[in-house]
Amino acid sequence: MRKSGCIGIYFGIESGCQRILNLLRKGTRIQQAVKAVRGAKEIGIETVATFILGIPGETVDDIRQTIRFAKLLKPDYAQFTFCTPYPGTELYKFAKANNMLLSEDWSHYTTMEPVLKVSGLSVTELKNLFKEAYLNFVPSSLWKLIKKRKFRLIEKILLETTKMVTSRLS
Repeated sequence: MRKSGCIGIYFGIESGCQRILNLLRKGTRIQQAVKAVRGAKEIGIETVATFILGIPGETVDDIRQTIRFAKLLKPDYAQFTFCTPYPGTELYKFAKANNMLLSEDWSHYTTMEPVLKVSGLSVTELKNLFKEAYLNFVPSSLWKLIKKRKFRLIEKILLETTKMVTSRLS
C-alpha cells in the first residue's frame, strides 16, 4: 500500500476493552489493533485510530481503559466519538426498545454529543470522559504536527478541538 502511494489509514478500533469489542461483535482482538497500527507506522503510513465512548454495557473503567489503550497504541492521531444509534440499525432498535434514547431530534445525532443512556453513567460523566480522552491525546498529536511543520493543520485542530470541548460539552 505504501509503495502505491497510501499515506494514511483510519483504523476503526472502537474500544480498548476486549469485553466491549466482543459485545459489539467486532470480530477483532486488541492485539490485532496493536499489530495493525504498529505495522503501518513501521512502513511510514500515518495512522488515525477511532474510538467510540458510551457503548451500552460500557463502564467508566472500560472507557478509561480505552483512553489508556489509545495512548499506548500511539497512533499519529486519535478520534473519539459518542456511540450513536442511527435509525434502521440493530443498535437503534435495541435502544428504542429499552428506552435508552435521550433524544429523537436527529440534529443531535452528530456523534459529538450523547444521545444514548448508558447504565451507570450520567450524561455529565460521559461528557467528562470524552473531554478527558481528548485532553489526554491532543498534546501528543500536536507535537507530531509541529515536528512535521503542519502549522495550518495545527491551527485547524486547535480551533475545532476548542470548539468541540467547550461549546458542545458545556
